[in-house]
Amino acid sequence: ADEMRLLDDRDMGLETAREGRWGYASRHVLVGVEGEQQPASIQVRTVLQHAWAEFEHDVRYKGSIPAEHVPDLDRRFTLAAGLLELADREFTAIRERLRVTVSGEEMTEGTRTEESDDPRIATPVLATYLGNRYADAGWSRTDHYAWISGLLLELGITSLDELSAALDGV
Repeated sequence: ADEMRLLDDRDMGLETAREGRWGYASRHVLVGVEGEQQPASIQVRTVLQHAWAEFEHDVRYKGSIPAEHVPDLDRRFTLAAGLLELADREFTAIRERLRVTVSGEEMTEGTRTEESDDPRIATPVLATYLGNRYADAGWSRTDHYAWISGLLLELGITSLDELSAALDGV
């Protein structure tokens, strides 16, 4: 199998937030595959981030906005971006609460959970491992690690030892 390498990873939402602004949020990952000249650009967004980006792009770049409406539309897009980020946070909190509650109930019943049958590297384990290995890489969302864990499974990597070997090029 061809080796895949991470060439670049930019969290546009984090960059926007660091500048004290609201707006475009997306994770841009650039991946190179050995033997292929062109790298693949992957954009990872929540459904709400995608809706905002598509709508804003359609209005700003495909339509012609009269100059007198630009400041008001800028303000409205900024307001919408803030509301969508808040909605994303709430959906994440709800999902996490349900996951913890359901997992907790299942564990107390003494039954085997689906998660324990899951061959993927557990999200908290992966987050801790990558956070320690790449300490200066900055903050990431929990769902990004879940996505990475699924991608690693597709590549046949189901343990930290296998991940270390892949990252070290062994």
